[in-house]
Amino acid sequence: MSERGAVQLPLELQGLALLLPVASLRSTMTTTAIRRGPAITAVAVVIVAIIILYKLWTPSYSQQSTKTSRAVSPRNDQSTSNVHNQLSCELCVKGGEEKRWGSSSKRQFDYRLVHVDLKGAPPKVSYLVKLFPLFKTLGATGLLIEYEDMYPYEGDLAVLRRKEAYTVEEVTTLIKQADANGLDVIPLVQTFGHLEFVLKHEQFKKIRATPDDLFALCPSNKDSQTVVKKMIEDIMRLHPKSKWVHLGGDEVYGLGSCDLDKKSGLNKNDLYLYHMKPVFEFVKDKFASVKPIIWHDMLKHWSEPELVKMAALVEPMIWEYRPHTEKFVSDDMLERFSAVFPQIWAASAFKGASGPITDYVPVSERLQNHVSWSRTLQRFPGPGKLVGIALTGWSRYDHFASYCEVLPAAIPSLGVCLATLEYGYLSDSSHRQVSTKLGMHQLVPLDSADGRVFRDDAVKFGNAFPGSEVYYLSIRILQAQFAMEYGLSVDQCWSALWNVEHKFVNPQKLERGRQYLQSALNSYDTISSEAVDILQKYFDSATANEFLTSKVKGVSQRISQDIRTLDAKIITWKKNKL
Repeated sequence: MSERGAVQLPLELQGLALLLPVASLRSTMTTTAIRRGPAITAVAVVIVAIIILYKLWTPSYSQQSTKTSRAVSPRNDQSTSNVHNQLSCELCVKGGEEKRWGSSSKRQFDYRLVHVDLKGAPPKVSYLVKLFPLFKTLGATGLLIEYEDMYPYEGDLAVLRRKEAYTVEEVTTLIKQADANGLDVIPLVQTFGHLEFVLKHEQFKKIRATPDDLFALCPSNKDSQTVVKKMIEDIMRLHPKSKWVHLGGDEVYGLGSCDLDKKSGLNKNDLYLYHMKPVFEFVKDKFASVKPIIWHDMLKHWSEPELVKMAALVEPMIWEYRPHTEKFVSDDMLERFSAVFPQIWAASAFKGASGPITDYVPVSERLQNHVSWSRTLQRFPGPGKLVGIALTGWSRYDHFASYCEVLPAAIPSLGVCLATLEYGYLSDSSHRQVSTKLGMHQLVPLDSADGRVFRDDAVKFGNAFPGSEVYYLSIRILQAQFAMEYGLSVDQCWSALWNVEHKFVNPQKLERGRQYLQSALNSYDTISSEAVDILQKYFDSATANEFLTSKVKGVSQRISQDIRTLDAKIITWKKNKL
């Protein structure tokens, strides 16, 4: 009978069907023993059958009530359960009859901010505002918006705007719609490092730390303060209701390299304070109800007496994006910060923290980061210290880098991470709830293996969450990458330098590798032809073009070259009759 017409046995009968061949084989091998004790053998078979039936009938994750399983397919139930089993035993515990990814932790903060990084693949405002009701439903309370060159700067700063920058009307609409959905908006403006979008321009060359440094400004240059304060004032112009402004201030590891810094005689900590403290005071004087926030990393080794100098002016945001946060956020630092700062923030990552050129979010890794943060938050000394947490979603590692995962491709990860923060773990039921809120017919894949076999028409045709077509595009790219990586691994394994030098090659294996590379190339070519229309729904044409060139066409060219190289090897081996 054909596979399509095959009869599907119930699970109970499948168990017996699996048992019968074993019993038959056993009887053939032990005919004499069975003749001597037919009753004993029959009883043994029955006992084994009962055990199998009992295990099949025991309530499991994939056999919950119809009410809670309408949004997901049985096939994906099973694969998701397997993913839970494969995740770290350190974090996977049982709660009642369902699995929990992580340990119990009551939420300790009021603010859960979604970081919108506009320096890479900035979405159209018309699309972005469609996400706000979903953000709220998933558990977010606000937005941390990093505009960079997408902000409509005016006057002397107008040069900072990229051609496709948002207009004043678009930013106003964005803030108004966020407010309508109960989402606070906190703007983020860089004030020390990560200023490539400023320092690349000729008119701001004079405030670079060094002539070739596009990353950070020189804190000892008086003009640096002028530029930074103008940027803050311009940003706050369109954010009159914001209670906080994030001033960046992170990763200025080359601090002190400026010639003026060297002449000042100040150490790195004093240089940092020399630049940042006047900026904090400017915000306090100019916008009395607004509190500055900065990233914590430049302060993490400061002593309490050093921290006290800025404690009343700013709130640090402790960021850590690795899976095991508790290993990198020390008790000593928490105690020093808690002793000095009235309020502290945390920052995790739902995307953009797994590599500078990733296309598909490894959700299990992001999930681990949030489970770990939930445990770390319990170690915060002093009640009421923690204000909230920002779930960062990086789009580029810097102004000149390629894209990481684009925002629509990371919405499922965001949903999982917000659900995890709610209680400190992700249960089977909350996994289902998130998938249902996203309009998905299958559960959100937690790892790349699940993504490899993911098929959900609601997602594919954009009938799930806003932008789900782009998420499915990332799935298709992931699947093409699997084929490409397998083809390359065959080439590397069976035609390595040693194999070539010793003429020790199996051409059949190389042919197999070529087939996988050709399959990957075909997939990328199909994606390239279909992606334009999809991307232009959510991004401007420049963003869509950069995405296609860097993530699809560029990869296709490399695969084509790999195929030509492999073809040349195959021809050589066959010619030499190896």
